[in-house]
Amino acid sequence: MATSEHTGVARGPGAKQWPQSRQKIAIVIWISFLVAALMSLLFFGLIDPVDLLETSAINLGESREQGYAMLFFFFWMGSAASATLAMRLSRTTQARPES
Repeated sequence: MATSEHTGVARGPGAKQWPQSRQKIAIVIWISFLVAALMSLLFFGLIDPVDLLETSAINLGESREQGYAMLFFFFWMGSAASATLAMRLSRTTQARPES
């Protein structure tokens, strides 16, 4: 296995190095997906989406599946925004070796 010079991560034969911007996007999407899944499990463990839709003034649908899907994507977008903001705020500069 080859080792990347930048990260020291072992890569298989034929593996391509992703640009750093694509790596960051993939990290944000994956982490926010996992957070949204966990939030959905916790939220829907306590609240039935049909009860939630009945108490809202907006007619968003009638089925549980619609409630699960809508709130999951709401959680996903919220956690993606949070992860993106955290990644932007935690930017670090890499020290360049002196030649």
